[in-house]
Amino acid sequence: MRGGHYYELKLKDKKVGFCSISRFPHPKVKDIMTIGRIVIVPEFQGFGIGIKFISLISEIYAKENRVRITMSLKPFIQALNKHKKWVCVRFGRVARPGKSSKLNKNKKVSSSRITATFQYQNCKTMV
Repeated sequence: MRGGHYYELKLKDKKVGFCSISRFPHPKVKDIMTIGRIVIVPEFQGFGIGIKFISLISEIYAKENRVRITMSLKPFIQALNKHKKWVCVRFGRVARPGKSSKLNKNKKVSSSRITATFQYQNCKTMV
């Protein structure tokens, strides 16, 4: 994975999920890491494995950075809302479509969906 880190979640020898995390590309803000992708295979979804997985990964990075995730999946948003270490920092539709929406005219983009951004809270980010 270019510019980020990739983690696999395995149960015995079976890969049941993966997660990617990378630095948020901003010209001035350098202390934000974003979870770009979290995937849990269907038969393991709905048990809280994904939340625990991203929380463990976030704990590593949150010592030096803010860790955020943005998603539109309602069950995942509801689960993060209930978690004590994840705080919703933005909820709603993106104000205007970004450059990527012009490139993907036939695909759905986040500007047409309600999304939520959560930030992982630890001692550093709570201060």
